[in-house]
Amino acid sequence: MNKERINEYAVRISQSSRGQLVAITCEIAAEYMQDARSSLKEGDKKMFSFYIKKAMDFVDNLSSSLDMKYPISGNLLSLYMYVKRVLIHANAAYTDENLESGINVMKSIGEAYEDIAGKDENGQKLMENSQEIYAGYTYGRNSRLNEFVVRN
Repeated sequence: MNKERINEYAVRISQSSRGQLVAITCEIAAEYMQDARSSLKEGDKKMFSFYIKKAMDFVDNLSSSLDMKYPISGNLLSLYMYVKRVLIHANAAYTDENLESGINVMKSIGEAYEDIAGKDENGQKLMENSQEIYAGYTYGRNSRLNEFVVRN
């Protein structure tokens, strides 16, 4: 994941509700798994392990934030544990054998949370008083790329 994608996620997170935050976290974990697959195809085992560990961090975060007093939390925990096992196996064996399955699980959970968050009329942004941010790039002198940020 490059700096531009990280910045995009940062903006989305600052403007998200709690449900959308879970959806974004799932999306990030899936993207790190996809990055791991790409690294393995390129033969870069070091970056493969780096991306697998980053994905594990996000899955661990999701697991630890579950409120187990709700029955659905047990089901989600089982899914997160499955993805974690896939990641551990992939990292130990340097294989992307089941990564697609893990990616699909994370995407499905993320889509479900996004759908629920979209229907929640009372969903508050995490940073309720934050401003909308628009970012972009322009070319300056000597063909240098300059970043600009506009806030409303």
